[in-house]
Amino acid sequence: MKYRIIVSSLITLIILAAIIYDVVSVPSQYVEPASGEETSFKGKIAPRFSLTTIHGEVVDRESLKGKIVLLNFWASWCAPCIVEFPAMRRLAEKFDGNVIFLAISIDDNISDVYKFLGKVSEKNSSDFVKIVWDEDKKISAGQFHTVRVPETIIIDKKMMMRRKVVGNPQFWESTEIYEYINGLNDG
Repeated sequence: MKYRIIVSSLITLIILAAIIYDVVSVPSQYVEPASGEETSFKGKIAPRFSLTTIHGEVVDRESLKGKIVLLNFWASWCAPCIVEFPAMRRLAEKFDGNVIFLAISIDDNISDVYKFLGKVSEKNSSDFVKIVWDEDKKISAGQFHTVRVPETIIIDKKMMMRRKVVGNPQFWESTEIYEYINGLNDG
């Protein structure tokens, strides 16, 4: 009898701990402060990186200088990623090649990346959309310390990290982000 009480109490405690952990660790949808307000990385230069897109194009920090970069970390299983991907593509299109949408997948399998791209109708390469599979997570977790998706770092023309947006797909269609990027573009 005591054994059953101990086991059921232990199971209840484990379930309760899991629920509390889940509630505490789920990223809330937020946008980090805009220009003029401090962020943990604001004004730091983006780390050096060299990536090969799924179309075989090599993209590195030096080749992106002079462009604003939306460095987006995503995964095919991420519902907000599916929503924001087309919105970010449309946003980049508005800036006539001055904004690069660098979309880095953290999926475990390249086949999942291609399935996702089929869902969002992004099968072809373009001058302003670059799609990368971060197979070993050296870029996402290793260099940019990304722990959740979607997460986007906005990098200015001098490769300075300016802003981080986490988990807010509707933000990419807002007037605020258009004006923010337009301000970086003019600067």
